[in-house]
Amino acid sequence: MGKSVLKVLHCITGLGFGGAQVMLYRFLRGLGEDRKNHEVISLLPPAHFSQEIEKLGVKVTSANFPLGRFNLSGLSKIRSHISQFNPDIIHGWMYHGNIAASVANFGLAPASRVIWSVHHSLHNLKAESKSTRLLLKVSAPLSKNLGAITYCSKQSEKQHSNLGFASSRKHIIPNGTDIQLYIPRPSARKNLCMLGDIPSGRCVIGNINRNHPMKDQLSLVMAAKILIDRGRDIHLVLIGDGHEGSDAAKAAVELDILDRFTMLPARNDIPLIVPGLDLFVLSSAWGEAFPLSVGEAMSCEVPAVVTRVGDCDWLVGDAGIIVEPKDSVGLAEGIDLFLQMPKSNRYALGRAARERIEKLFSLDLYIKSHNELYNNVSRKCRRHKR
Repeated sequence: MGKSVLKVLHCITGLGFGGAQVMLYRFLRGLGEDRKNHEVISLLPPAHFSQEIEKLGVKVTSANFPLGRFNLSGLSKIRSHISQFNPDIIHGWMYHGNIAASVANFGLAPASRVIWSVHHSLHNLKAESKSTRLLLKVSAPLSKNLGAITYCSKQSEKQHSNLGFASSRKHIIPNGTDIQLYIPRPSARKNLCMLGDIPSGRCVIGNINRNHPMKDQLSLVMAAKILIDRGRDIHLVLIGDGHEGSDAAKAAVELDILDRFTMLPARNDIPLIVPGLDLFVLSSAWGEAFPLSVGEAMSCEVPAVVTRVGDCDWLVGDAGIIVEPKDSVGLAEGIDLFLQMPKSNRYALGRAARERIEKLFSLDLYIKSHNELYNNVSRKCRRHKR
């Protein structure tokens, strides 16, 4: 996997549930014994992945920033940690973590030992919060002296380069899926149907994401209603935090499809659940860069219908169906294309999906790419010091 013995400090905004946090955890887990050279500092107080990373034997420190705000005492704590650990590489994760890594490193070592990682796409700047827009404005001039900037999607790189992020520092490293963990499981279908009280003959369509306007599960519920009215025997499953009382849940009541609708909270056994789906649907309207949930489903031989956000079209390629965002009718049509396929074609599409993940987007490739980048940045940094 392109092993590295370099000392790396990961500086991340927070360690709650999220795509960047999941990838940091999986990256460290996949490093094996090499992770003894890595430490993590979180700007926010301890959260779910703090404990999970510590279980791997990786030290986790929290700077205890107030939510969404920088403060001097937190930056001082990060700076002190950098001085004590003296890493070869400081790897920032997410906008706040990136800026904190650069500011705390100032005067201690060249900025070229700092790597930023961007896990967000910018479909519409107006849809972003004021604080995010401010961070983007501050980040652009800081990015020019970095060792590298990694993006998990091509679209995200283009969007950020257009905002002034240094294009000379760009590296595209798409999110990787653990193909040994996310595998087809024949027993998953029966277990999912029991868990969701789903009749065994229905086509089960799943979406695994927290409730958030950018995920647009409302469009998915409306698409399900269109398909049910056409006589399609489907069942929709939403898994993630915040769905109780959400717009999507209210719509399921108003559209009278509760008997075809199951909501489940976020859970830790997703690798045992996803293979039970017939189809995965990503309905997001914006904000996605390279969605983990889609890659995980594909690795389980579950085909995907996705909206054209971030690099979803690159991710699924010919092994899935792509539709436009914020269009429930178009989403229904995309799902119906799958429903009308013979079962043999559905299975073939699922196998092609897994093969695509194995070839292009595996966790092993993700780890190898990062280790090679760390070594290259470290060599350049040493030359700069001389």
